[in-house]
Amino acid sequence: ADVVMVASGSELSTALGGLTPDDRAVFVLSPGTYSVTVDIGSSAEVAILSSGMSAPTLSGNGAQSIEVFGNAIVYLG
Repeated sequence: ADVVMVASGSELSTALGGLTPDDRAVFVLSPGTYSVTVDIGSSAEVAILSSGMSAPTLSGNGAQSIEVFGNAIVYLG
């Protein structure tokens, strides 16, 4: 799995947009607020982790922060 260090919402959007259907990835988020809706689909397997003691906040672009569909798996920590 690729490990991607993320420091902003735009970096997270770019990293998520680069996922292919069967990708495995670990996103390590710096503290802060990410106004990005996380959409994970197909058979992707993704872990979204905090880089430190102060947890990041996924606020989404509306009503949802995380959307998982298909056979995708998302781990949050």
